[in-house]
Amino acid sequence: MDIPAIFNGWQGWMIVAIVLAIGEMFTTNFVLLCFSIGALITSLLVYIFNPALAFQLFVFAVVSTILLLSVRRFFLSIIKSNDKEKTNVSALIGKQAIVLEDINNSESKGRVKIGGEDWSARTIDGESMKKGTHAIVVKIDGNKVIVTSKSKDKNINKGE
Repeated sequence: MDIPAIFNGWQGWMIVAIVLAIGEMFTTNFVLLCFSIGALITSLLVYIFNPALAFQLFVFAVVSTILLLSVRRFFLSIIKSNDKEKTNVSALIGKQAIVLEDINNSESKGRVKIGGEDWSARTIDGESMKKGTHAIVVKIDGNKVIVTSKSKDKNINKGE
């Protein structure tokens, strides 16, 4: 059986490594990266020692398997640990706000300023809040922030 010319040297394994590395750019699971590194190591082995094809395939399989079982889990844990950071409107919860316009839920009026941004606001308990009052953002409801007065937030945290 003739071996295709592309696998007669280290260049074939290098091409496989590059193609797999490019494929990894379109995925996020690090499987192709493990195989790419396996092909790269096999390419280096073939360049230095030029072993038989069966041994090349064995090295590729062993290196790729070891990488799949060890390194992939590490990379995925790094990605998942970054997901815990609050972003966008979720980052506003717990922030301090200043009432810019009296908040009155029954009239659907009220505005607060949070970190330089002006937001439509309502109170969590339905009570009104006067302009200049300091409040804490409790949750986001569509394009409105739901706030509570800073003094009530302290009482809630104390368990009163």
